[in-house]
Amino acid sequence: MTDFQLKNYYNISFFEAFITYFQSVYPEFAKVEFLEILLDKDWESRELKQRTRKTFQFTENTFKTDTVYEFEKKQDFRNLTIRKHYIDLHRLVLVINGVEKAEVTFELV
Repeated sequence: MTDFQLKNYYNISFFEAFITYFQSVYPEFAKVEFLEILLDKDWESRELKQRTRKTFQFTENTFKTDTVYEFEKKQDFRNLTIRKHYIDLHRLVLVINGVEKAEVTFELV
């Protein structure tokens, strides 16, 4: 019997099939660039939780253009029973309408 690991389910074959389907809906999808970003040099050595992106939605609103808005968000980094924080370099990205607008990196120690 093979030693199945969920982290290995999301491999190049999985993403090739996903991209083929996705391109049938969105032909302009940049397959090569997507794979280069996703499957970087450290991909194989990462655990499943290190391979996935955590997304937290802050707000869903319609905003007026040329208007300044201020937001504040606090994130708790305590380890809980089902949540573990990896001591490593992390990044926080501001995504607006699916586009990354700003980013900051930080290290948990």
